[in-house]
Order: sequence, then structure tokens, then C-alpha cells
Amino acid sequence: MPLPSHEAATGAAYDHQAQRYTDFATHHHTTHPLHRALIPAFTDLADPARPVADLGCGPGHVCADLHTRGLRVLGLDVSARLLAHARHTHPGPAFVRASMRHLPLAPSTLGGILAHYSLIHTPPDQVPETFTEWARVLAPGGPVLVSFQSQEPGTHTEPFDHAVAPAHRHSPEHLVRAAGAAGLSEAARLLVHPSQDLRRGWAQMHLLLQLTTVSGRSPNRSVPAPSPSFLT
Repeated sequence: MPLPSHEAATGAAYDHQAQRYTDFATHHHTTHPLHRALIPAFTDLADPARPVADLGCGPGHVCADLHTRGLRVLGLDVSARLLAHARHTHPGPAFVRASMRHLPLAPSTLGGILAHYSLIHTPPDQVPETFTEWARVLAPGGPVLVSFQSQEPGTHTEPFDHAVAPAHRHSPEHLVRAAGAAGLSEAARLLVHPSQDLRRGWAQMHLLLQLTTVSGRSPNRSVPAPSPSFLT
């Protein structure tokens, strides 16, 4: 399926800065323990009988982290160059170029979903349907760990000058409501204090959700699963 226009543009922007972003993202993940603090809880909540997906996986560093924790991992991204790096550097997970809003997966395929600073590139009016799509491919009880720059209370979303592609920061309450409408309920949150963001001074939110209902799914919709061996 062709990528939506905004995702194709985002992928092209990341292709243009692939090495720079790879250096930044991998260094940030290894040197900022607070930003990976909820990953152990996500790992424990994920269904070990099913693969988990890192949506917007970039160069694959978080996929590699999840893989070392014993999970079967699928990384999806819209940047061909970042995926090429991920496949070369991290042989354990499977990597696929695909939209996070139109996942090439059958219903209830996944044991968990992680979106580490990738939902920020989704236009705000498309966030609710994105959560609905994630709920469709999750098994009941599956966790979703989404990380984003937190917006001040009173404003749902706000665009900001991301270094690579157009992006928005969100209020946690706004995303919790949108996720709840798709059957994803808040389980926990970690707010990283603005003092930890040396560039902008913004709070960073790590929101842990769980699929508690199957509302919003379309049981008659048939979407073929991808071929990588993680599904076998």
C-alpha cells in the first residue's frame, strides 16, 4: 500500500538526515535512562506469544533493546535509509517499510506496540484513527507505550520546529481521551521534568496504555500479514 502523502514526505526528510538522526537517536537512548524507564514494564505486559511492533523504529535501536529482553520484534518506519541501517546493524528484529496508520497486519497480531517520538509526526486530526488502527492489531490486554513532547495544560496540540519533519506536541489528557475512544486505557505515565530537556525546556511524556476493549475494530476487515519469520 502506498504511503499517505505526509508519511512519504516524513520518510524523505529522514532519508535526507539519516546518519545525523541515527547518531542522535542511538546516543539519546543509551544516555538518558528516564526515557527508557517504562520499557521493562512494557516488556512484562506484552504477550510473549506474539510479536511486538516499534512504530517509527528509525535506525532500530529500540527494536534491538526489546529484542535483547526476549521479545520478537517488528520495526516499521517510512524512511528507507533508516530501515537499511536497522537491517544491517540489528539482525534480530524484522523491519518493514509501512504506515503506522495502515498497518499490514491481521487483527490481534501484536502483543504490544511502542511508538517512541513517532506519533508526533501524525497530523493531529489523524491521531484518533491511528489509535483505532493500533487497537485493531493488538491482542486484548496488549500494552502501548507512546512517547512525545508534552504540551502545556489548556492546549490540545501545538506544532513545533522539529529538526527533521513537521511535528506536534500534545497534552497527555488529549491523547488519553483519543486513545480511550479506541479502547486503549491509561495504565501509567512518566513525566520527565522540563529541566531534563536542555534544548527546549519541555516536559517529555511516556504514556503506557493497554487495550481493554475491542470497540472500534472491524472484524470483517481482512488485512494480510507480512511475510517475515517473526509471525511463524
